Amino acid sequence: LALAAQSGLLRLNLDHLAERAVKSNVVTLGGSMLRSMAGNSGIGHTGNAQADAVLAHLKGIYIRELKFAKPGEYSQRDLHAIMAQLAAPGWQTIVRHSSANEQAWIAVRHNDEGVITALAILDAKPTKLSVVNIVGPLPDGLGSLGALGALGNLGKTMGGAAHHDPQHPKLQKRPPKPAAAGGGTSHGQRMAPRRDGHAAGPV
Repeated sequence: LALAAQSGLLRLNLDHLAERAVKSNVVTLGGSMLRSMAGNSGIGHTGNAQADAVLAHLKGIYIRELKFAKPGEYSQRDLHAIMAQLAAPGWQTIVRHSSANEQAWIAVRHNDEGVITALAILDAKPTKLSVVNIVGPLPDGLGSLGALGALGNLGKTMGGAAHHDPQHPKLQKRPPKPAAAGGGTSHGQRMAPRRDGHAAGPV
């Protein structure tokens, strides 16, 4: 479990909620399956070299999407089990939003070279709960995954986050970690979002 946490792999224990959902979408793709998809995604009119490049380097894509007939089918305790992982050292919060009708959290992990090595998106609405966890090097063109029919839902979920707009910050490579001690931003710090949705700096 410790090694999984360091890699950015989340524990998505939501099976008990699937029984209450009117619709459930589960995607579990490991590295070998993603590499196989990269080798075949160029067949026919769905060919996308950028998507192939993304898939070839990823270690895992995990999606849990649940739709409920009425509010109250999941609890704050269910959300906390995921939020506690995103609050752990190594994750940096890009966006965190809470209101009466929605709770959203986007967080990433970086390596020492500034490359994003994991991404997590939690979006909780009264009748819908979505969690996306992607593990592996993430280039700027992650939204290109939407070109693959089998991952259309992922592309839709990630499409906004991969574009430069106020609601969804662009997830991009950050400057490498300074070699000298002091003056750098530790991987355990959170990034406070500006009003335009971009990370303003550590808090």
